[in-house]
Amino acid sequence: MTFFSLKTQFENVGDALINRELIALCANRSAVMVDASRCPDAFIQSLAIQKYVPGAVRVSSPALFMRMMTGRVTGRQAYYFVAPGGYVGEKRGLAALSSIVNTFVLAILWITGVKICQVGVSYERLGWLHARILAVRSRIMFRVLVRDEHSLAYARALNLKVDGLIPDLAFGAARYRQDVSGCGTIALSFRTDQYPGQRQQLLTLARRLDETLPASISFRFIAQVERDAEFMQQLVDSNCAAGRIREFKSTFGDVDAAFDAYAGCSHVVSNRLHSLLFGLIGGCSPVAVVDESHNQKISGLFDLLGIEYFHLSDSNMPALPDFHQRQMLDDAEHRADIVLSQLHSLDNVFENIFNSKNEVKA
Repeated sequence: MTFFSLKTQFENVGDALINRELIALCANRSAVMVDASRCPDAFIQSLAIQKYVPGAVRVSSPALFMRMMTGRVTGRQAYYFVAPGGYVGEKRGLAALSSIVNTFVLAILWITGVKICQVGVSYERLGWLHARILAVRSRIMFRVLVRDEHSLAYARALNLKVDGLIPDLAFGAARYRQDVSGCGTIALSFRTDQYPGQRQQLLTLARRLDETLPASISFRFIAQVERDAEFMQQLVDSNCAAGRIREFKSTFGDVDAAFDAYAGCSHVVSNRLHSLLFGLIGGCSPVAVVDESHNQKISGLFDLLGIEYFHLSDSNMPALPDFHQRQMLDDAEHRADIVLSQLHSLDNVFENIFNSKNEVKA
């Protein structure tokens, strides 16, 4: 049996997506039990577990760990998956204490023979204590699989045990979601909270796109995370070329609404990883605009996928609108091949995990 105790960035629809797909990928190979007691109602609704993983059993935290322990006592195999997603920065104060306590809990599970797995993660700019905690955890993990080459090299440089690579868990959604791209709308979705000056860079980018692209192309501004909404609304309200249609959509409470928002767009321009993947899975050409120091999980994954991306710098800004003329990944068949190959690789990795292979390769 496979167990999950969900704790993540509840306000981010991308995190809801990768947790949904992780549970679904495991449910195809094992009975699953999910503790969602720490999740707000909106996040649970966004997961839509009853719809996408109908066999999953929801339980409380004590019941989850009791079931794991009793299962191990009777000799049954147990897998426990910890949170996927991005790990960045330092742990301080109560967050550090909580992380240390959680590591002790994981160690107890490991001692009893539970196979602890962490898959679909990335590492960036880790603080000293955070890196040490993750290094200790990695030693008791049955599998640790990262989603990009940068994270793989960075983790090994920090002495974290990593078993290999895995496609981003979001690609699991290709089982049920493959939309057809359009030609008259471009989706834009940005975050501005990573470093000073990022907001101004993105305002300049939006202005350059508006000045360069034909007014017949409409702009769809999408807020994937609630804290992005104010800036995206600002872009909607800014002056645009005469006749250009602009609209705003907030999708941070609903995974399916996020896919719907990107459906029918020709491109998605973003510095958020899962905005780009929502678009790619939904049929769009992804145009990543990255900062070299803060978006390495995007550049690392796009390098693996063989997809071009732009560095968001003042010197590069004039060239950014060229994506529309350069036909970047405009072949719908090529995009579909990328998505389906990642889905196939996901299946292979999870087959290897549940068949207890010694090596796991994407």
